[in-house]
Amino acid sequence: MTEEDGGMMIVKVVVDGIKAKFLNKKKASNGDLEVSFEKQGFCLSACIEHGKSDVRKWELQIKRLPSPIDQNKSTWEVRKDLVVLSLHKVDDISWAPMLRRGLEQADSSDEED
Repeated sequence: MTEEDGGMMIVKVVVDGIKAKFLNKKKASNGDLEVSFEKQGFCLSACIEHGKSDVRKWELQIKRLPSPIDQNKSTWEVRKDLVVLSLHKVDDISWAPMLRRGLEQADSSDEED
């Protein structure tokens, strides 16, 4: 995570093998990508093709960010082997002190709320 001026956090998530679609950086050219933003978290899931018979599923769910984000202003972009999330914070406060312990992620045993 990188904190930037203007109340924004940049999160770079490594998704091995993902490639951006030409002229549409919100889609993968070699699979499916879904990103959803919540008031204080996000979910990213991908099914990426690494060949005809090799499809890899990937998911990251952050349940609780240090403070709320603006779901409508937050965006994502696909790059080679990366999904870059731009999280727009509601409050212009630094997350650095709160990130020292990491982020709360959903584990595979968590049920949907």
